[in-house]
This record gives sequence, structure tokens and C-alpha cells, in this order.
Amino acid sequence: MILPCKLTRTLLSLFASTTLLAACATAEDRAHEWVGEPISDLIEAKHKPDSYASKSGWKEQKYDTKSGHWVYVSPSNEGCIIHWEVDKRGVIVGFRSEGSQC
Repeated sequence: MILPCKLTRTLLSLFASTTLLAACATAEDRAHEWVGEPISDLIEAKHKPDSYASKSGWKEQKYDTKSGHWVYVSPSNEGCIIHWEVDKRGVIVGFRSEGSQC
């Protein structure tokens, strides 16, 4: 199927814009996508060989909160660590970022 030039340019422009926006997402932007998801999914993703956490040799860190939740700490990149707040059901309910590259 051959598309008219104007339609082809429009589709390419839309694709390029979407790709560029995804590439410009901050660590905090990506963290928001995990809220409401099971922490087990995030931990699994962090253990994949291509993740920054695996590549950097990060050791898992966890701590409890006064509210009865717990926090899983993991790096997003070299200059950003995310503290994931997890409820008793194992669902991410929030996060706090720490660092200059979040």
C-alpha cells in the first residue's frame, strides 16, 4: 500500500514526536506508571540483567513505615534513587525520589 506523501509525513512526524517524548521521560515520570502495580512486578523488572539496578550491583533495601506500609528502595539511574511505598497487599501506593537526576 502506498500512502500519499502528506499522510506519510504526518505519520512519520507523529511517530518521531511520540518517540522523542518517551525518550525524554524523567525517572519520576516513569515511577508514576508503577503506582497501583504489584511490587513483585517492579522487583522482577529490577532483577532483569539489563536493568540499571542489576548492572550497578545494587543490593536490595527495605524498611518499614509508621503507617504499617513498607518501602522498597531501588535506583532508577546513576543520580536517582526511588523509595517505593508498598501497602500490606503488596501494591505500590506511592514513591519518593532522591537525587539530582530524577
